[in-house]
Amino acid sequence: MYEYKTKGTCSQKIFFDIEDNKVKNVQFVGGCNGNLKGIGKLVEGMDVDDVIARIEGVKCGMKSTSCPDQLAQALKNCSVPVVVTGQRFPDVACVYNDDHTAARELTQRMLEHGRRRIVYIGGSERDDATGIQRREGVQDALRDAGLDGDQLPRICCNAFTVEEGQRCMQELLTRCPFLDGVVCVTDTVAFGAMHALKQAGRQIGRDVGLAGIGDSWAGSVTDPGLATVRFYQKQVGQEAARILLQMLEEKEYGGPVRQVTLGYQVVERGSL
Repeated sequence: MYEYKTKGTCSQKIFFDIEDNKVKNVQFVGGCNGNLKGIGKLVEGMDVDDVIARIEGVKCGMKSTSCPDQLAQALKNCSVPVVVTGQRFPDVACVYNDDHTAARELTQRMLEHGRRRIVYIGGSERDDATGIQRREGVQDALRDAGLDGDQLPRICCNAFTVEEGQRCMQELLTRCPFLDGVVCVTDTVAFGAMHALKQAGRQIGRDVGLAGIGDSWAGSVTDPGLATVRFYQKQVGQEAARILLQMLEEKEYGGPVRQVTLGYQVVERGSL
């Protein structure tokens, strides 16, 4: 439960809870008991922002504030600044990777190596960044090359593991025996796909191109080396911390929402 010491009112303190951004259990200490109980019941279950919008600035007589206004100030003061990393959400401070453009450029590099029958091993589309943005990036690269991106053969793995990459690759080899390029949602999935391709007698980098995303250290020691995308994860954390410190230093969080998209680097290795 939050506690707020009021200023300039008959009430001395306000106690309240916030659950799922809803105002709960408002209790005033001091002041007009009946009226303040009524305010507590009226705002019960309302969104924090709605309560602030309705009662902030209410004055009591000649005073510059009031008990309702003090409740609004209490709710504003308990707001916790949040910076999301790795995903983009509207109206929330975010630092995220350009998953769409990265996957698009990676696929373009594969196309430049003469691959035309490309398949994709993706992830759950409940995750916008890895599930949707990366898949759409691959499809857009195919469209740019005059191919039918909508008909991209693809499969979603249940987890980003070597085992799932191997299973998905085996299924795609059955469905698309003439495939000549594979883009994977992560490097770990690509390692499983690499194992399945070798088991099937495909020579990676010659018969079929293979690429992942994430720049795992292991990709530099596989045979052949795994083509991938390098994201700057340390910079993500640094930028998120910088934004968070700025938000903490500001008295209000009502300024423009900061959203930062970070760059990437395509790392070409022998698997293309």
